[in-house]
Amino acid sequence: MPASKHDTFADRQSTAASAKQALLEKFRTRPAADDPAEIERRAERARIAEARAARLAEKEAARKAEADRVAAERKQKEDARLAAEAAIEAERLAAEQAIIDEKKARDAAKAALIRQVVVDEVAQKAARDARYAARKTRAARG
Repeated sequence: MPASKHDTFADRQSTAASAKQALLEKFRTRPAADDPAEIERRAERARIAEARAARLAEKEAARKAEADRVAAERKQKEDARLAAEAAIEAERLAAEQAIIDEKKARDAAKAALIRQVVVDEVAQKAARDARYAARKTRAARG
């Protein structure tokens, strides 16, 4: 709020001096350290400080509990993710093994078929050779 236009330097000086005097009086009238009201006021402040410290400790414990819960939840999700990845990997390996087994079975069947064809061809050749030999012996006799 602006000062009045009619204030003079002397008015301002006396106002400042009276403000200083009021502060000095306030300091002088301050209660002594052994005053019961002062003791009660300090005790009340100490109780308030203790209550504040208890609330802060409670909040910190709640924060820590929440952080622990979040960490446990995160670990549980990570474990579940790892288990799912392991299951997927096991499934993939099983599928690959099934493909390999199927290929081995096809190869074995193919090899057996080739062996059978070779055995049949050998048997046919032996039969043909026997016929040719019989024909030659008949032609030589007759």
